[in-house]
Amino acid sequence: MRQCARCILPANYRNITFDTSGVCNYCRTYEKLRPRLEDFNHLGSLFERRIEAARGHAEYDALVGLSGGKDSSYIAYALRRKYGLNVLTVTIDNGFLTDFARDNIRRVVGALGVDHFFYKSDWPLLRHCYRAATYAMGLTCIACAQLGYALLYKLAFDRGIPLVVHGRSRTQMFKELAAGYRDPFIPLIASNLAPQDIRTIKANGSSTLAKMNFFFKRVFKNKRELKQVTREFIIDLERFEHAATVPDMVGFFLYYPYDEEALKRTLEEQIGWKRPSDDTIMSHHDCAIHDAAAYLYNQCLGYPLMAQELSVAIRMEEITREQALERLQAERCLREYPTASMNVLTKRLGIADTDIGPIIRKARIRHKLLRLFVRAQNLITRPSLEL
Repeated sequence: MRQCARCILPANYRNITFDTSGVCNYCRTYEKLRPRLEDFNHLGSLFERRIEAARGHAEYDALVGLSGGKDSSYIAYALRRKYGLNVLTVTIDNGFLTDFARDNIRRVVGALGVDHFFYKSDWPLLRHCYRAATYAMGLTCIACAQLGYALLYKLAFDRGIPLVVHGRSRTQMFKELAAGYRDPFIPLIASNLAPQDIRTIKANGSSTLAKMNFFFKRVFKNKRELKQVTREFIIDLERFEHAATVPDMVGFFLYYPYDEEALKRTLEEQIGWKRPSDDTIMSHHDCAIHDAAAYLYNQCLGYPLMAQELSVAIRMEEITREQALERLQAERCLREYPTASMNVLTKRLGIADTDIGPIIRKARIRHKLLRLFVRAQNLITRPSLEL
């Protein structure tokens, strides 16, 4: 299949187009935005102003979702040790945390002396959300992202915490950065790139919350379940829009260069964080079903989940195209059926092994139709990207 001449995105990637040089619109968009996205002196000053604005106005200055992985652990470390903030950390116990994750969570919390709690929701409610995302689109991870970020936002809003600092890396934040994007979190990037302003934060926050609401309405057809999940995970939009202050959700790595190996070494040396024995870049050892989810993603969409992040890394000149392809080849779940991880997913979600094949076949059709819909919609509306 045709691929971008610069990155490794294939022609069946959603919303992709190629110019006469064979370079995709995602590469061209980043090329255009590079001066702004890599002006780290300016970006760092934006973040520091946010830090000072948050300091000392509430019981906690910042809320951080702590998974035990490298990114969230480093953010908790930086906010506490470098900036001296009073940080509340929370781990959403979604039923798929690994022992590796739990051990590192204990190390991070103990070394930094920050307050922490495990958030446990009603498991049947979570299971319904994960099952629905898997059966509908073959994309279990969508449920995790929507639930996780919605809950962080709501916890901060309800507790009056002014800053929510999330752990998406630059490769994750920028993977759908192009006109016609479908990522509900890109409006938050737009807010983060501007000086802190309550009207901008509210406008882009409302956009993200509305998209989250739409997702839950699609997933929960039962009105009682929809009411329960909305009450637990979603900020009431009317309250949000009329509140005097609302949380500013920011991506830490948007403001600073991202060096995965350097931040791992810092965590090891400073707070005793442990890396996995089979450590590689862009690994996810904090989730027991990551390999199964990545396998389903590849089977349903026809390209690997990691291809998006590796393509961003190529655009940022962190790795070469050849290194990206080599890393992709090392992803065993793209070559082999991930039996152990899939067993955890099917058992926890109550999915029969015999359902995996039909899930993949039906999801392929839905994703093909969605790609056609997005292409037609973009031809009609000619969308632009405002950052």
